[in-house]
Amino acid sequence: MCYSGAKMNPLFQKKTGSVAEQLTQAGLCFPKSLKLAITNECNLHCHHCWPESRWHKKSSFVKKSILNRLIDEFSAFGGTDLIITGGEPLTHPQWLEVTAGACKHTGIKSVCLQTNGILLTADIVKTLESKAFNKLTLQVSIDGATAKTNDHVRGAGSFDPMMQSLTRLSNSLLKKRTTLAFTEMKHNFEEIPFLFKTMDNIGFSHIMTSTFVQKGRACTANAVSSPTSAQYKKLLDDFHRNQAFNKRYLKMGNIAAIEWFKGKETSFHGGCNLISHPYITADGRMHPCTMLEGEDFAVHHLHRRPFEDALLEGIPIWSELQKKSRKRRLVLEECTRCDGRLHCAGGCMGRAYLSHGKTDSIEDRCVLRKAVYNWKLEYQLR
Repeated sequence: MCYSGAKMNPLFQKKTGSVAEQLTQAGLCFPKSLKLAITNECNLHCHHCWPESRWHKKSSFVKKSILNRLIDEFSAFGGTDLIITGGEPLTHPQWLEVTAGACKHTGIKSVCLQTNGILLTADIVKTLESKAFNKLTLQVSIDGATAKTNDHVRGAGSFDPMMQSLTRLSNSLLKKRTTLAFTEMKHNFEEIPFLFKTMDNIGFSHIMTSTFVQKGRACTANAVSSPTSAQYKKLLDDFHRNQAFNKRYLKMGNIAAIEWFKGKETSFHGGCNLISHPYITADGRMHPCTMLEGEDFAVHHLHRRPFEDALLEGIPIWSELQKKSRKRRLVLEECTRCDGRLHCAGGCMGRAYLSHGKTDSIEDRCVLRKAVYNWKLEYQLR
């Protein structure tokens, strides 16, 4: 269901009224959460990095005044949830001020800081524990339960300082507000049960995974690849046969394979909720979501013009994408023969575009989804 925008700031109601009307007429959602990249700088050089972040000789940090304006204008449309990302946001010299301002903002209800965790010193953790940051949650990236597996992706020596930061967090008030984000890849996938055990023992209660995306630096990195159907089926076996893993997962997990299995009977009809979760890059491009990053779907120069102007420009583009999204399960030949078509509804249109360069194609996880749906049928017959 789309976010109605009914709680739009009355001070901006008159100014944004025409935009609101056009969004509604186009069948688009109001922006509810905003993913805002404050820099493309990073202290790591990960093989699977979408924006190909790295440390540049000439730093590229978005000015604090621009970031504050974008947050204000996003909130004016009734947006409530902010995700601060990068690059590595902690490389921005004013990241703490931007984060504190967002947490203090009356219109913003939640602020999520996405980080690789390495720069989370003891002093920073202590600062983020204060009441001034009571809206803050952390999402810390981890790509293996061991140094060998994690460092294969994130670089030699990255695991130990990251684990030191996680130890600091586990001993702080931020422990219950920290989510560990794991990218599923062929080389690390089978460590998932061990990762759950390790992080449960440390005291964390939230782990989410996302499947490797062939995008950005990953397009040229031969060191990493997607998990296999056999690995997905094995994970489902572990979920049903390993009581300890099952218990931990139900307490702290969100993994695509298991959630697809649990939700297959749910019918999904709405297609993508385009522009409900827009993404603004560090160079000022706005995309209707993180996955739909094609130039044909973007509006530009957000750092130099109002948020509402960008919305007005994007409405015709995103409206057509919305229509295509809702038709995917009806027009894709592969979907008509699939047992999971009602639940999958054609899958993620953004991933389809990244995989094949067009929106009217299957997504890259199609074979993995089918493995999950077929596994369920096999499981019921045992």
